[in-house]
Amino acid sequence: MKFDKRNLLATTVIAGIAMLGVVSAASAQTAKPAPKAEEPAANEVEELVVTGSRIKRSEFNSASPVTVITSESAELQGQVDTASILQSSILGSTSQQINNNFTGFVTTGGNGANTLSLRGLGAQRSLTLINGRRAGPAGIGGTVGPFDLNVIPSSVVDRTEILTGGASSIYGSDAIAGVVNIMTKRNSDDGEMAVYANVPFSKGGEVYRANISKGWTFSRGYLNVAGDYYQSNGLRFKDRDYLNCPQDYTFDPVTGARRDLVMPDGSYKCLNTLTGIYIRGTARYIPDAAAVSNGWDLNGFRRVNGSLATVTADVRADLAGTQSAYSIYCGSSTAGNCSSPLAFARANQALQTTDSPLQGYRHAVSPVTRKSFFASGGFDLTEKTEIYGELLLNRRESEQRSIRQIGPTINANNPTNPFNFANNPSYVGPTGAPLAASAFSPIFVLPVTRDQTVDYARAVLGVRGVLPESLPVLGNWDWDIYGQYSKSSGDYGQDFIYNDRMLAVSGAARCNQALVTISANMPNATCPTNIDLGKVSTVGGSYLTPEEYAFLNGYEQGHTEYVYQYVEGSISGDLFKLPAGMVGAAVGFQLRKESLDDVPGYNSRNSNYNGSAASAETHGSDEVKELFGELEVPLLKNLPLVDSLTLNYSARYSDYKSYGSSSTYKAGLKWNINSTWALRANKGTSFRAPALYELYLGSSSSFLAQTSDPCYQYGTTAGVTDRQRANCAALGIAANSTHGGAGSYTIFAKGGVGYLEAEESDNKSIGIVFTPSFIDLNVSLDYSELTVNNQVQRYGAANILDSCLDAPDFPTSAYCSLITRNTDTSSPTFGAVLTVSDAYLNVAKQWNNALDLSAVYRHELPHGTLTVSGQFTWTLDWYTQLSNGADPVKNQGFTAYPDFAGRTGVSYNQGDWTVTWATQMVGKTSDVDDSYSGYGTDIITYRDQTAYVKRHIEFNATHDISVRRKFDDITVIAGINNVFDEQPPFYSSSSASRFSNMRLASSYDILGRRMFVNVSKKW
Repeated sequence: MKFDKRNLLATTVIAGIAMLGVVSAASAQTAKPAPKAEEPAANEVEELVVTGSRIKRSEFNSASPVTVITSESAELQGQVDTASILQSSILGSTSQQINNNFTGFVTTGGNGANTLSLRGLGAQRSLTLINGRRAGPAGIGGTVGPFDLNVIPSSVVDRTEILTGGASSIYGSDAIAGVVNIMTKRNSDDGEMAVYANVPFSKGGEVYRANISKGWTFSRGYLNVAGDYYQSNGLRFKDRDYLNCPQDYTFDPVTGARRDLVMPDGSYKCLNTLTGIYIRGTARYIPDAAAVSNGWDLNGFRRVNGSLATVTADVRADLAGTQSAYSIYCGSSTAGNCSSPLAFARANQALQTTDSPLQGYRHAVSPVTRKSFFASGGFDLTEKTEIYGELLLNRRESEQRSIRQIGPTINANNPTNPFNFANNPSYVGPTGAPLAASAFSPIFVLPVTRDQTVDYARAVLGVRGVLPESLPVLGNWDWDIYGQYSKSSGDYGQDFIYNDRMLAVSGAARCNQALVTISANMPNATCPTNIDLGKVSTVGGSYLTPEEYAFLNGYEQGHTEYVYQYVEGSISGDLFKLPAGMVGAAVGFQLRKESLDDVPGYNSRNSNYNGSAASAETHGSDEVKELFGELEVPLLKNLPLVDSLTLNYSARYSDYKSYGSSSTYKAGLKWNINSTWALRANKGTSFRAPALYELYLGSSSSFLAQTSDPCYQYGTTAGVTDRQRANCAALGIAANSTHGGAGSYTIFAKGGVGYLEAEESDNKSIGIVFTPSFIDLNVSLDYSELTVNNQVQRYGAANILDSCLDAPDFPTSAYCSLITRNTDTSSPTFGAVLTVSDAYLNVAKQWNNALDLSAVYRHELPHGTLTVSGQFTWTLDWYTQLSNGADPVKNQGFTAYPDFAGRTGVSYNQGDWTVTWATQMVGKTSDVDDSYSGYGTDIITYRDQTAYVKRHIEFNATHDISVRRKFDDITVIAGINNVFDEQPPFYSSSSASRFSNMRLASSYDILGRRMFVNVSKKW
């Protein structure tokens, strides 16, 4: 266990608060009992607990800024999904959120999970509560950790309170960026049934929901139950033109004319997925029957040069022929027709297959079905004691259909090599000599389906009450003790390619059955007799035959369980009275245990996936013991310039079995100058214990291109330092090396148990509140600063390579020990990176400074009420520093991380009618500086021509309108989302984002204009 000054401070404060109550009680034992308090007046405001504190208040008067999202405001904007409601809030709109747009990516929590990252600091640094109590995570895979918003249906939500800034002293680990407190509906005698539909004007993306709820209140208690069914049909790329045909989107830097490849029909070329044959790293061939008719039998393939500047030399070398042979290749026997090889090569490139029909069937938004049941209730055991409970059951069924590009390296002497003409004795080349044997890579596309079924159960059972009035000091204090148990149980399946079977067909033989080992006892384990991955139909769009597909493709399931359980107890009340008011206090404890168990499929556990991520088993658990305390002290009241001045101080001590102890504190000051002006300020610390997946993640693999290696063409690559160049040369790697055209390298990730420490953060904020008496207006402006130290994350394979080659102690640097290279100088791929070990570790820090503005104005008109509201946030500074001494990396202002987001609403209510207009705004972003003609453009060399590309996203705004009509027991809401059918912003494609030019970030609407209707009936 580790102790420091803050540990001692927190422990002392908590003990002091507890002892104060004990000493006060002891000293008052001989005092006369206080007279019984009068019953509260009928119009007296009930005391309640505000998010960010455990002390009850009679007014919403917190020193910390809290954003409230009501279920009514969400319904008026046509939002009925908890995830989309929170992710589209201004605190979520300034960063990328993990949602159903991530259909082909590895994400924390697994495919289908929806999480919330406040201010972009990561979902693992935002704590989610349900009715003020920590909620257990849900998901699949070895990285389950953040709360999955899928599990709680919006139909049971009354409101959501979002507290920004650190709150670990109140709620414990994870509350670094803020706290999301989801408050459910309760204490109702009503029954309600509602149906909802949200249907785009174009096909795809339909959402339907039906829910029913009933409440009962009786003399000694209450019970509320609700059932909810939610279905999103998902969106395929083919459903929207702007998704289905990604293009290079390049322009002439002088005239502004498009420079993209043009198809024979005059359209710009779609570039979603490339297919063909690769030889010797750069030479590329495409299916083309015309090559045979021109007299040069290339087995149905035509060459497309990968390096346009050297097209003539490359073609001559590859064909081992003469100029006349090359001229035939140009389509003419006249040598002069080859005087413009660049134009010829571009024409060939325009004809190559890059537009897979499978593209259209990919999910841009994955479909999901959810079924939920929620119940809450309470029963008065005595006049001042209540037993209460909650039960949440949820099933999520989701899937993602995508595509994957396959590119195995096939031995030069494999009988299926279409360019080893020695395999065809009847072939006679233009010089009478066969083409030299060379390894080749057939590039083709296969569909991939991933599916998940996640069952989530959460139960809370507690007893709360009020201590007897007769107790000294502690009389009438509230006490609460409860236990929570949650369990996420998920099954997940996916398509994959058997690695052992791919190796069996990649050697010198058509198929070496002896290499089929790991999957030998699985279905379809015998090689098809005539398997041929290099045939025209495979790389030309017909893909694999049914027999080939059954042999190479597999499907398997894994299973994940996450159990989260704890017991918490607390008491709170008034200690004693000062001249300015009563001193409030709260103290408590929590005992928590959680465990994660993930068992991937057999082939994943045995690393038998070809070209895709595979994972080992993950097993881990942790236990936590915590003490916490809070004081609220009224310092001054009813003085000139001081209507009231209140200090709030909280502290928490946490002891983790996995790594040791941590302590945090927070001090807040609320200064009401008068009834119009108020100031508030906070300063404190927070912490985040390493999540179970960060500690215990089993070894998992992923892939990255060789171009991320500084030694790749280090002689001409910009950004490579002189030290890196010298160290690459010391490895014997040539300055122009492309690593022999080697494919991607493997990245192994694993947990950091044994050396990971907790993250620590410092946060402070200051704000002003304006509430004039002469107008119904509320305005708040808050500035915040937050720094996360000792941040837990994977360093990144590219960063490890950079740090190794730039290390003063190269090659003995610790970073270099994480890298393996091909050291065989006789190998054509000498120098290529083979593997990088990228485990979770503590890096330096991340900091974020922001400004938040919120305003609400109401005005009574002759026939109704007008309400105008606005919420805005500006990210002023947001940087990450991976290591001490490293240059900080700016985060805000780039794609998916705008430095501004805003939301405005105008509502007019007249009797049973309400009309609402809402606008969501996202600021402009740019991935480059003003390097050319304007904001966010960049100059590149495009197919041996100078061109500029669009690397920015414009200011984006979408608008929603709705009308609500209330009848006796029926309420109808109808409206339109994205009234003006604003399309997501367009962005120039690149090799890293070829799948689409659209920015699929959660900040932008990719569904288009859609109509929604919500009909509810009460009884």
